[in-house]
Amino acid sequence: MRTAHIYLVFLALIGFLSEKATDAYAQDEMPRELRRKYPEDLYIHRLGYGDTSEDAAGSARFEIAKYFEAKISGETLVNQWAKSQTKRGKTIEDRLTEISNTIIISASRDIPGIEIVSSQYDKKSKSYQVWAVLEKNKYISLLQERIRNIDSKVNHQLENLPGDDLNLIRIYSRIMNDLLLREKTGQDLSLLNSGFAVGTNQIVLFRVMSSLDSLIADAFDVGLVFDGDINSNVKSGIIKSINDAGIRVREYPDFSTATDSGIDLLMSVEHNVTARKTSKTFNNKEFTFHFADWVLSVKTIDPETQEIINTLVQKDKSNGSYEDQVYERMVNTILQDQVPAVSKWVYNSIFKPEEQ
Repeated sequence: MRTAHIYLVFLALIGFLSEKATDAYAQDEMPRELRRKYPEDLYIHRLGYGDTSEDAAGSARFEIAKYFEAKISGETLVNQWAKSQTKRGKTIEDRLTEISNTIIISASRDIPGIEIVSSQYDKKSKSYQVWAVLEKNKYISLLQERIRNIDSKVNHQLENLPGDDLNLIRIYSRIMNDLLLREKTGQDLSLLNSGFAVGTNQIVLFRVMSSLDSLIADAFDVGLVFDGDINSNVKSGIIKSINDAGIRVREYPDFSTATDSGIDLLMSVEHNVTARKTSKTFNNKEFTFHFADWVLSVKTIDPETQEIINTLVQKDKSNGSYEDQVYERMVNTILQDQVPAVSKWVYNSIFKPEEQ
């Protein structure tokens, strides 16, 4: 008899848990009336949760965007190609990685056509539940048009390449960016089973990356002019950091000498330091405190037009018990924090990415 009671309790418990599981599962199922209006063979639908209806809507849109996460991202394509290349025994992976960080489109997706079709507040979970849908055929048409536009733009750019290295690098970087977007678009179409034949343009992409890398490594020359009296360690640090980034740089005494040498980009570095000191007396003993406020500014200039392309301004200060200590701390801060920022920033000056 006791065994029979235990068995009945067990069956009741199983039924209770099954009912709860069904309820939990049902919360993630699109309501029947919405499924009729937005059938799965014609629409992608995803559920989002949030403390507000806006947060939940953003979550639902993000879930649809996740559906289109490329199996091979643009960054992956760049890194795979870069790892396979060597030049004079030195890998170019770091340089191509820095290029990709500068010019490759964001991994986030802006997908037009997503509709919010249902928004409800769930009292049990105390959160909003929002359903978002995307009509497959409309998005397929948009992706097809995007590929056609990219192909047309890339072909036009390749047929009209500029003669000077600075603009050539910028054009190649934009083509690289467009072709990487094309690869992602093709993968999106394949996920939708559109039947649209999308050939890959990876051969052209790799050729452009090779040309871009060769330009930077072998042809593109940056002239560097230090304006005023600048610490020799700071000078050496800036030159080394830019060289380590894979960019050929050479110091010149002045602007005219640099531009006459045929450089592709001119960089000007200025370092202004304001020193001060204060004295205070403690227990009848005078103490002197030294301070240094400084500004390290770098400009990139088009040597032909003398137009300023970009400006980087970095400020900081140091202090110490004596003057030499203050300047030593200043130089260390510049070398550790500010010089690395210069080498990364100069890539933006060179590539000048297009607004997406």
